[in-house]
Amino acid sequence: MSKIITTIIVGLAGFMIVRIIAGYFDLEPKSLKLGSLLSKLPPGILQSAAVIISATAAILIMILWLVFRVDDRIRDLFDDRPALASMPIEDKPTMWLEILDAQTIRKADLVVTLRNTNAKLVRYEAVLRATINEKDLEKPAIFSGYVGPNATTSLVVSMRDVPLKKLGSANFLAEASMRYDVRYRFEDGKNERQTSKLVKWESTAPLTGTNGNQTTIEVVTRYFDQIEE
Repeated sequence: MSKIITTIIVGLAGFMIVRIIAGYFDLEPKSLKLGSLLSKLPPGILQSAAVIISATAAILIMILWLVFRVDDRIRDLFDDRPALASMPIEDKPTMWLEILDAQTIRKADLVVTLRNTNAKLVRYEAVLRATINEKDLEKPAIFSGYVGPNATTSLVVSMRDVPLKKLGSANFLAEASMRYDVRYRFEDGKNERQTSKLVKWESTAPLTGTNGNQTTIEVVTRYFDQIEE
């Protein structure tokens, strides 16, 4: 909402600046003399044309302001903050399952690793929500931490006694999702960034040989609702 208000203010300021410049340099009558057709138009129409041109210029300024994130750049001049999208996912998110029997997953871990690509220490606050085989995390996992320059940190959700979904008599299905919302800033800075994604895992594997053995299974990972700001 603050960006919208800022953009509107900038647009109005741009409109006024264009009008002031046009009036100071007497540009409106000079521009009208460029064409004999325009010079013959009634003054009311000429004035309306000048207002339309000024409004168009203001709209263009507003669009350029949003496209080039001028408000972010101005804010960065006064208070250093991490670069945009500077906490990306490192490698592939993993899902680790410990299967108790043909009915239950004893323990399930979802892991997303983020890398701090900045050249400075970053402090972050994270909120994690997750669902595994339709079982929800009891409450959001909320925590904070630090990650060094060009170092990684892992966001981990652990759940126990997760129902095992069967596919026929020989296979099982594992479906999981984790929404992470991370806000981060430099230790000595006030302005923060946000990175948020919904990560989904899906895999099928045979039930035979899973009890007591470690087995690597292929997992399809997808990303949704990605936010970087």
